[in-house]
Amino acid sequence: MTKVTRFFWHNIGRYKEGYQGWWRYLLQKGQIAAGFGNKPGGLGERKLRAYQIGDVVIAYASKYGALGYGIIRNPSSYVLLSNKKSKNEFDQYHLHRLDISWEYVTQSIGDAINSKVIRNKFGLKYPRQTKETISSLEKVNKLINHFKESEKFPHWPPEDGGEEGEHEDEGAREGESLRIFLLHRKRDRELAKRKKQEVLQKTGALACEVCDFNFVEVYGKLGYGFAECHHTIPLAKLKENQLTKLSDLAIVCSNCHRMLHKRDPLLSIDELRNIINTGPFDLALAY
Repeated sequence: MTKVTRFFWHNIGRYKEGYQGWWRYLLQKGQIAAGFGNKPGGLGERKLRAYQIGDVVIAYASKYGALGYGIIRNPSSYVLLSNKKSKNEFDQYHLHRLDISWEYVTQSIGDAINSKVIRNKFGLKYPRQTKETISSLEKVNKLINHFKESEKFPHWPPEDGGEEGEHEDEGAREGESLRIFLLHRKRDRELAKRKKQEVLQKTGALACEVCDFNFVEVYGKLGYGFAECHHTIPLAKLKENQLTKLSDLAIVCSNCHRMLHKRDPLLSIDELRNIINTGPFDLALAY
């Protein structure tokens, strides 16, 4: 029997009238949390232990909105913290914890999808409790797809910089369907690393293919190996198990990467380069 994926809202809770530091902590830890008195066997423990493997959890911050989603991979990871000696203040808050694999999330509370948009655009009711079931698969998948397609909700964790090594343009299979909820398309993150390795070995630098920006020239050693990889073929156009080659990727800076995704269909590398080359522009005409 095929297991039906369950969807939940989970309110992350507010720490000392603030959210940002607490949310970044939960991302780094790979956890969701609950309080309810922090007692063994209490409501906080029962709520977290009720999660099952494969459950999709949408993180929510009251007064801000939806922060992205994660998937429960190991329900037995529940723990009640007892970190009285910890120097990290967040280790003293909401001590009921459960591991979660964050998928597509914003790191900034300010980029959350607010309750009005959740209601009017996605037809969902925002949560009023710590944990609430979402029953409409069609509506919740619309929200999930928005997370995956929006630049404000990148895949977690952030992509690492390049590393030394040698790889041919052998490609990797991407875009296969994962039975998590409807159709979830995945990227092979190792492919981006191999692209960076290839370019570093050939040119000695990771210069943006659009504007020639090189992070090392501006940030020195801190910028070595850093750049973003742009997939010139959108996920939506990939066929099942279609092979993505290194030649299908482009090295770009962060600004150009966002601009490439500014239009639908995506701008090509040449199109964006042409836009840059026709400048400078009159800023008064842009607003």
